[in-house]
Amino acid sequence: MLNEKEISVLLPVYDESLAYIKDAFYSVADQSDESCEIIIIDDNPQRSELKKFLKDIQAKNPNVVLIFNTVNEGLVYSLNEGLSKARGKYIARMDADDISLPTRFKSQVAILKEGYDFTAASAIEIDEKSNRIGHRAMPFEGVATNPQVFRFGNFVIHPSVMMRRDVVDRVGGYHEIPSAEDFDLWVRILFLLPGSRVFFKTEPEVLYRVRMNGISIGNRLTMDTSSKAIRKILKHASSLEEYTVLIDKLISESKKNSGIRSCKIFKKYYNYGAQKYEVKSRRAKLNPGIKSYAALFASLILFPLTWSYIFDAVFRRFRKGGGLS
Repeated sequence: MLNEKEISVLLPVYDESLAYIKDAFYSVADQSDESCEIIIIDDNPQRSELKKFLKDIQAKNPNVVLIFNTVNEGLVYSLNEGLSKARGKYIARMDADDISLPTRFKSQVAILKEGYDFTAASAIEIDEKSNRIGHRAMPFEGVATNPQVFRFGNFVIHPSVMMRRDVVDRVGGYHEIPSAEDFDLWVRILFLLPGSRVFFKTEPEVLYRVRMNGISIGNRLTMDTSSKAIRKILKHASSLEEYTVLIDKLISESKKNSGIRSCKIFKKYYNYGAQKYEVKSRRAKLNPGIKSYAALFASLILFPLTWSYIFDAVFRRFRKGGGLS
């Protein structure tokens, strides 16, 4: 590849504040040199101040590549557009409201040089004012070689991931799996070859921002529905080909037969209930006691439609070891 780089950072931006974007950008720029490029994909053409801000950043940083979508295309399109322009041997994901810790790239490149296809790490949770509010932990540290490691759901924190570019290309980049394009990618990578290997670290590599009005909160029902479909397929698929056929079929059927999930009131209620559980759970972990546990229990009673989500979250969060290969 002409003028190949070691690392290409994919940084899509949409509705994040300029302050968040600045912090996210410099958290990766400060640990980068001429062998690293930072590809910023602007998916919000209505924000003229954002375009000016990004151009100012590029003028000061020659390793920045800007992509401006002419219409709001969505995350999957933006990530694949970034991949098409990337020259790096390794692809690092970054979200525009998160912060990479200073040694992230050095640590992750060293892991990938040992032959792993991608690596991911734990994260320290921060709120909208950058206060530390929790810890989003990997369930174990070590090697995984089998997609069954995800049988309880997706525990990988997307902005903590670094991947081998050639592997991502071989599985066709990101696919349009509603609000679960990352989960689908991890599964396809592990299905790719018998020798596929990934490495999970329990040491945090990013500060992960929890925004109450963030996109992931608003898409919780869609995310959980897609995640459930992937986990269901993992019980039956034994190859990448089988998985691809089954996931395409199931997602297509889900769109045609969405049932109550298409009801705006139900979706709003589900998303709100899941959000309440996350807030109460986080407070109970930070300040354990009768009052916080009572509030957590109340969220279960008040929002029973989220019980399935909570059950899966408990397995992902507190499961230790198991399923490493």
